[in-house]
Amino acid sequence: ADGEELLPLYPLGAVYLPSNHINHTLNNVEPQNIQMARDLLQISKEKRPREGNDNGGGSGSRTSRPRFCAVLRTMDTGRIASIGTILSIVDAEEQYLYGTDEVARIRLTCQVEQLVKICHVENGDGWR
Repeated sequence: ADGEELLPLYPLGAVYLPSNHINHTLNNVEPQNIQMARDLLQISKEKRPREGNDNGGGSGSRTSRPRFCAVLRTMDTGRIASIGTILSIVDAEEQYLYGTDEVARIRLTCQVEQLVKICHVENGDGWR
């Protein structure tokens, strides 16, 4: 349908209310959230134009940033809210367990784009 876009869902136990002037930080410490952050960052790298092929458009545009939809998920039933917030990642930092190469957390700094209605979930069993 018109205006629909397929985006990864990021289920949260807290609500994100949009504010266009504040960066939001997500500290990903659970293994499934660390993997989701890595997947979002990898997809973004694959979609970026190669150096020298930018044609002067700049690489900092909103469309080149990884995007996802943060949505409230209830802890007791696992159901998700029908409204979510689209966030774009502006910075990412991996932090490692001391003395190892194992990622302890990925801190994502994000900016709000807009509220959206969630029409369909394609793979809801992946995070239940």
